[in-house]
Amino acid sequence: QKLDMLETSRNLLRHDIARLAQINRALRKIEEGTYGYSDISGERISTARLDALPEATSTLLEQQARE
Repeated sequence: QKLDMLETSRNLLRHDIARLAQINRALRKIEEGTYGYSDISGERISTARLDALPEATSTLLEQQARE
């Protein structure tokens, strides 16, 4: 049980670190003037996606293709 709890904690930490990296990238994109545009294709990211996930750096279709 303790090992399961440690594994869960490690997974949550990895998720948090990855999300923080996405947030930092989004902040850099604001500074660059490229916020709201995909890092992959340069296409505009929908307002609905950015409202739901402000740190998004790709379109929904691009994200789904990566997963």
